[in-house]
Amino acid sequence: AEHVTGDKKYGALADELAWKHAYAVNSMYPKRQHGPGSFVQFDDEMAFLNYYNLLGYEKDPKLREMFALSCHDYWRLEACELNAFYNFTFAALCQGQTAGSPWGTQDLSPDRQCIEKAVDTLKRYPMDLVAWRQTNSHRIDVLPLSELARDQGEATGKGFRAGGEVLPIDERHITYWSDDAWQLDSGGNGRQLATGMPFLLAYYMGLYHGFIVD
Repeated sequence: AEHVTGDKKYGALADELAWKHAYAVNSMYPKRQHGPGSFVQFDDEMAFLNYYNLLGYEKDPKLREMFALSCHDYWRLEACELNAFYNFTFAALCQGQTAGSPWGTQDLSPDRQCIEKAVDTLKRYPMDLVAWRQTNSHRIDVLPLSELARDQGEATGKGFRAGGEVLPIDERHITYWSDDAWQLDSGGNGRQLATGMPFLLAYYMGLYHGFIVD
């Protein structure tokens, strides 16, 4: 609000929430999780959308460091989902960022594979957005997601490739980046058309921040 209105009272209130009411500390553990693939997946998209604003407008160096470390650690949890939007958001926010600890300084910058896998996902993004049925649960090259990753009974039908990553985006149906990438069988009966917005969001994020070169 301070960025939009120029009124410093909003910045003061934000600082009060961050320090007095522990919002900054809470940001370090934004989601209950038991490792990759765990629990509700649409929370992840909401988190990365908010990281973009948190780090984009925050001026306090200490808060920026805390938010950047939180984003870095969250992305490590999401890296195996091959999500172009999450990858580009993390890369844009954490490039050149560091975080201190009792053991030294940690570089939070993305590695080369983060960008390469995001670009590969966009290259694979289906041009046919009709919700055709995609069935992968019968494949012998997938492993089941651990029951510990979800609430009781919720891991059924979820899986990933032997290397730990989810199936590529062109081998499953996607409606939004918040879809459950671990779901082996997805899509519908061909009577619905998905929006192209997720592709455009990730593509222009990558283009704007220089990760995609035309």
